[in-house]
Amino acid sequence: MLSSQERIENTTESYVYLVKEMNQGNVKIGRSKDIRDRLQTFNVKLPFKIELLHTIFCEDYVFSEKILHNHFDDLRVDGEWFSLAEKDINEIKNDQFIRSLGINIKPI
Repeated sequence: MLSSQERIENTTESYVYLVKEMNQGNVKIGRSKDIRDRLQTFNVKLPFKIELLHTIFCEDYVFSEKILHNHFDDLRVDGEWFSLAEKDINEIKNDQFIRSLGINIKPI
């Protein structure tokens, strides 16, 4: 039987996610194979509260995250943190917009 870590490493499941920090409202565009684990890590390491806004189940999370970072580069605050307006967040939540960027969404 595979350990949970081995299952994560052997899976093709991957996600790009949006989390909002509740102090200034900046949004992180990140990637993970295990969203729950990532959120737990944030809750321990980050000095502010966060809210998960959205996840995208995709084929290539490295490529997908990079595409979104490049698309919203002019709104980048620091690293993977962006000053996204509600319209930007809604755009990312739109499957047609995501596909128009060349991101392959997997059905859940």
